[in-house]
Amino acid sequence: KKFSYDVDFESRKVFDQAKEKGMRKGLLGYDSSTAEIEGTAPLAHLLAGYVHHMFATEAKFDSAEAFDAELSDVCSIFRFIADKDMFIAMYQEYLKVRLLKTASLDREKYMLSMISSIQGKSFTNKLSVMINDVARFELKDARLQEKWWSEHLEENLCPNVSLKILSLSNWPVARDTRVAADAILPPSMSLIREKMQEYCKGSKFLSSKKLMWSMTLGEVSLQFT
Repeated sequence: KKFSYDVDFESRKVFDQAKEKGMRKGLLGYDSSTAEIEGTAPLAHLLAGYVHHMFATEAKFDSAEAFDAELSDVCSIFRFIADKDMFIAMYQEYLKVRLLKTASLDREKYMLSMISSIQGKSFTNKLSVMINDVARFELKDARLQEKWWSEHLEENLCPNVSLKILSLSNWPVARDTRVAADAILPPSMSLIREKMQEYCKGSKFLSSKKLMWSMTLGEVSLQFT
């Protein structure tokens, strides 16, 4: 049975059911990937989805301490689930969504450190690279791109364009890359891509790398006048 990545956690009912079942059977080496929890997704998927919901509703927590305490509770459950590989696969998909939108990198690193303390750093290596890719963009690449773009901006080109460089082997973007390879862009977008390719060729960090475009991962804001 297939499950979508969007799990409704407006109430904690489903999560509490997963928690009870996981604690009761996880200690016995229970494989939740072969079981149903009240007709919902496997426990590992539920747990990863609940973390995603937490990050999306972080503002509703009374304090940062309360949020961190909830993350600690999640990791306590993670310690006992049998299908940790499924959890990390689902977690990676959710993390991709958060990082490409707006993510609190400090909070993400904190959660990752707790998972690593349970399973080891090699278990979360790909997640660490994903976070570092975005951190590099925020600390360095964004300023360099903004400066270059302002110097090479042409008439009728969007003045606000940025390019995030993702490590293909660590991000779950293979499907997105295949879609982008066949994407037909309007002339204005094609010109922007050509200009950004010029930027990549002139960059010491990027000039030696083989770049592939993942159009479906980007965001475009449209304004009408």
